[in-house]
Amino acid sequence: MNLLIHSIYKIGCEFVLVITKKEKMMLSDKEIQVVTWYDHNAESWAASRKKISEPSFWAPEYASFKQLQKPQGKLLEIGSGSGREAREWIQMGYEYCGIDSSRALIQIAKQTEPAGRYFHTSVYEMPFLPNTFDAFSSWAMLPHVPKERIGTALSAIHNAIKPRALGFIAMREGTEEKQEPDTGRWFSYYNQSEFEAILKHSGFEVLSWERKQSRADLVWLTFYIKACK
Repeated sequence: MNLLIHSIYKIGCEFVLVITKKEKMMLSDKEIQVVTWYDHNAESWAASRKKISEPSFWAPEYASFKQLQKPQGKLLEIGSGSGREAREWIQMGYEYCGIDSSRALIQIAKQTEPAGRYFHTSVYEMPFLPNTFDAFSSWAMLPHVPKERIGTALSAIHNAIKPRALGFIAMREGTEEKQEPDTGRWFSYYNQSEFEAILKHSGFEVLSWERKQSRADLVWLTFYIKACK
């Protein structure tokens, strides 16, 4: 893929080279529907999330992540959303960089946590050089990726992070792809063995996994993983 220009961005105390490419991988129709919904409903969706002053739903996972790796260096979040989790990572000690396909959510995230660095891009076309990040997280964005593209998304993440980088991924438990009736958003569902096999095929070692229920009809599969390379 041909390169056009490059830029230097400061993240924490270090600098990251960002590449602009001539060609970009386009989002699928399902993904465009998801992004369009978030762009049109960004403010109401962000307001429905927990306030910064309230404990995060993922607080136990943050604690486990900290036990597995000393918080230092650059962390990439795939799906920065409203910016709530950015503050958690920054307070933990990471130099935070987040990406999101929704331009409206990027603007909200910048207001929520101005100390973070945010990029309006999809997981497929991340503009970072290989081996840039020491850690990564994706709390709830990857379930929006169609099943036929999840391997491509994970490969892009694998390329952006350093060897043995620690990561956390949360997926929805189930067996199919579904479109949410009231919002039109698409979600992909997996069972534990199915997604663990995909992670291993994509170059990740699974350290541990758990099930976490957030409501009667939604169970999360959480994975702590490391990049094998």
